[in-house]
Amino acid sequence: MDKDSYLKAQVELARPSFYVPSVVVTPKDVELAKTSLQLVTDEKSSAYRTKKLAGYSKTCLQWFFEEFYKKLFELCPEAKPLFANTDMTEQGGKVGAMLAAALGVVYDDPITCKSVLTKLAKDHSGYGVKAEYYGSVGLSVVLSLKLVLGEAMDDDMFTAWVRVYSVILDVVLPVACECDMPTNLPSTSSSSSSCSTSLSLNHLSSKAQNLSIALPLSLILISAVAMIVFRQRVN
Repeated sequence: MDKDSYLKAQVELARPSFYVPSVVVTPKDVELAKTSLQLVTDEKSSAYRTKKLAGYSKTCLQWFFEEFYKKLFELCPEAKPLFANTDMTEQGGKVGAMLAAALGVVYDDPITCKSVLTKLAKDHSGYGVKAEYYGSVGLSVVLSLKLVLGEAMDDDMFTAWVRVYSVILDVVLPVACECDMPTNLPSTSSSSSSCSTSLSLNHLSSKAQNLSIALPLSLILISAVAMIVFRQRVN
């Protein structure tokens, strides 16, 4: 198998099951994603209020990151050792800040965004981050937001995050897969990762289910989030 064929096959394998190509992020997508983050930081979530009444003493943002890492390690146990010596509370705050910053350039400055993502993907291959991890990170972000925001995260907001996530995968996966490529190419392409990126339709509302069929669900933000997560681990 030649290099180009191998790389193409590896990118296909690394794409999560909910990925759909050729999505264009719109200003509305970015605004909805920003709104969801604002709801978390402002603690304007009925799900959070209910949890707080039950005795939860941490902030809504802390709850989100607890759920995010819990889901990430459940979906991708291979990633857990990368955080072995990490203060997860501090880590969550860094990811939140970087996530908000990423939303500011996804639509407004795509050239810069692509350049930054390309560099991050190259850098993170040296930290042990594999191409197939990125799907699990994105899925963890979306599902954790859905849990923490509850009804506040409606169909449009959910879809905006999934859309924002897919575009980034288009940038980082080819770079990450090339970094993962062995010196001696095997005759066939295969993946041994235990990471799960399967998004059951039970996770989506009826409108989002239809969108999962009609729209590309691979977007820039969550892959960016993926790299943001691992970047902050080593800073």
